[in-house]
Amino acid sequence: MNINKISIALALISSSILASCSNQSNIDQITQQNNKLNEKLSALNSKIDTQTTKINVLNNKVNQLNRNIDKNQKIFKSNTNLASQKKETRAIGNTTKTLKLDNKIILGQVEWVWLRDIKVYLKARVDSGAKTSSLNALNLTTFERDGKNWVSFNVLKDNAKSKIEAPVARWVKIKQSSASGKQRRPVVDLWIQIGDSKEKVEFTLTDRSHLEFPMLLGRQYIKDIAVVDVSKKFIQPKITEAK
Repeated sequence: MNINKISIALALISSSILASCSNQSNIDQITQQNNKLNEKLSALNSKIDTQTTKINVLNNKVNQLNRNIDKNQKIFKSNTNLASQKKETRAIGNTTKTLKLDNKIILGQVEWVWLRDIKVYLKARVDSGAKTSSLNALNLTTFERDGKNWVSFNVLKDNAKSKIEAPVARWVKIKQSSASGKQRRPVVDLWIQIGDSKEKVEFTLTDRSHLEFPMLLGRQYIKDIAVVDVSKKFIQPKITEAK
């Protein structure tokens, strides 16, 4: 009876020991597998970091190439525009004919204008935003001749040969930006020539000595005879035989 109990106890103890050994073995195997997986994961992460670094380097190179391409394109465009402008300038400078479009002369934003009364070329600003034309008038005086109002003035400073005497066509009132009220100014008719185009133009006489150009051509002159290309200057040639 006692021997049977002892045998059963020994059997249970042996079974427990074996089960314990088996569980430990499983734990060791799982631990080893986890370690191997962690090593593989670490190696994979290292490769990913290396590839990421290479990709970043390549991206930087691509960005630099794109910047170089943009820079070269801008240089090319600038050189092309410059060459085109030089070509146009040579073409304009070499021409002796009045350039026209649809039977209208082509004017730049600035042109040489022959003023017949004093036989001199003046630089004129061409401005379609201004209604009337105006001319520099210094030492302006009014007088009467044959019962009509006349004016005498100098177009150019310190130049006695720039003196003009002309009948007053009408009077206009001009609002002065620096003063209150309006100022009465005379208007005269004068012959001008641009290229081979000759026209009689109404000019409001005013002191333009503080401005860059002694003459301004407004849209009353422009509207019927000319088109304006504001991107250019001195499109029309000087006509040496202008009279």
